[in-house]
Amino acid sequence: MVSRYFVRRREDAARGRIEISNERYLLIRAASLSLEFFNLVREILGAGREREADLFAQDLVYDLAHALGKTDARRFHAWSQARDPISRLACGPVHFAHTGWAEVEIDPRSLLVANPDYFMIYTHHGSFEAETWVEGGRRPELPVCIMNAGYSSGWCEESFGLPLVAVEIHCRARGDDACRFLMAPPRRIEERLQRHFPEVFQEGKASIRVPDFFVRQRLEEELRRSREDLERRVAERTAELIQLNQRLQEEIRARQQVEQEALQAARWEAVVHLAGGIAHDFNNLMGVVVGEASLLEASLPADSPVRAAVGRMREAGQVAANLTRQLIDFSRPALQKTAPLEPGGMENESRPPMAAAGIEAGSSAKAAPVAAGSGETILMVEDQAALRRMFEQMLSSCGYRVLSSGDPGEALRWLSDKEKAIALLLTDVVMPGMSGRDLAERALALRPGLKVLFMSGYPDDDETLCQGIKRGQAELLVKPFTPSQLSERLRHLLDS
Repeated sequence: MVSRYFVRRREDAARGRIEISNERYLLIRAASLSLEFFNLVREILGAGREREADLFAQDLVYDLAHALGKTDARRFHAWSQARDPISRLACGPVHFAHTGWAEVEIDPRSLLVANPDYFMIYTHHGSFEAETWVEGGRRPELPVCIMNAGYSSGWCEESFGLPLVAVEIHCRARGDDACRFLMAPPRRIEERLQRHFPEVFQEGKASIRVPDFFVRQRLEEELRRSREDLERRVAERTAELIQLNQRLQEEIRARQQVEQEALQAARWEAVVHLAGGIAHDFNNLMGVVVGEASLLEASLPADSPVRAAVGRMREAGQVAANLTRQLIDFSRPALQKTAPLEPGGMENESRPPMAAAGIEAGSSAKAAPVAAGSGETILMVEDQAALRRMFEQMLSSCGYRVLSSGDPGEALRWLSDKEKAIALLLTDVVMPGMSGRDLAERALALRPGLKVLFMSGYPDDDETLCQGIKRGQAELLVKPFTPSQLSERLRHLLDS
């Protein structure tokens, strides 16, 4: 097939054309592409730069020949319709011989496969480059069949579809018996040289040279892989940083949300605390209104029109007190359970509390008859002066003797005086300095048999305040209350 290609040759000197199978060819003197080209480059660079000139010429000639080999192979494969790599390669040596490069002999040790394991050992008999140097009388330091190596590696690279480089090992121009080459992928060329031509590395001098183009190509390939690896690692790290940033943003948003919720909760708690305090104080004021109205109502004749008006005032005060109590219940946090009182000789048990007495919502009860006392002494502790004066009046009107104080410490001093006959402690729960619960605990330590009646605006205080106290010894009376309700609860405790 290759011979048939070259048989179809026409020369037309008058037109300056040489055609082979309709392809135009040129006849070029072999020496002009070899020895004479090297001499020309030396002349251009000047004296003292001979080695630099030779290396430059080698690289330039190799690159040019490699490109020619690839393009010639591509055109010839299309013409011959050769498909598989071996068939394409087989056309190469014949084409090589017909075009006057050399006669090719392939070493049987070669491995001709279309993968990186490829390598070929081959000999060029009658290389035009070596003969040019021999005939010119110059013996070079390095092999000179540069175009042969470049063209054959370009042809095989196109045939097998993988990058290849060829290195001349032995060269007739240097006095060797033949021009012998090794071809392999650029990354494997040194490995193949070590395996098949170890003597090259044992001579102690550079006897061969891998074309600079493929050295650069290998370095560029390694640089490209390094760059790709760096880009991959940068991309991975960037992705990690993006994920970390996303998690950080989520954590920041979550923290901001928690902080916002905490701030809102704190504001709400402050509002609730303020509302609770206002409601507690207002409840005490309503206690004065309801209590004083009840006392006034009881002192007026039954048919007095003023009494009816006072009754309506009391009822309105009771409704207002119920509304205030709802606000107190809403605003008050859950009570912390306190340890049960354990005065000496008392029963340490929890008991079902007595129903907390007070005004029910919507109640319109009239002032009931007051249960008279029997002259017992009541120790009453209330820090609010207006309430304290009203409670004094209520207790006196019910027939009790009254010891009144706004200071829990003073009350304890009176309790410490054994000569004072005190039948019952009537105390507010919320007081500055000492709570009613603490006062009761200390009072019971001084007088274990003392009865205790707590006064509070919080109905739920009953179970907590009375926990651990002997059954029937302590109860809770919810503010506000009427004189009759106070009297009934006192009488119940004192008689139990």
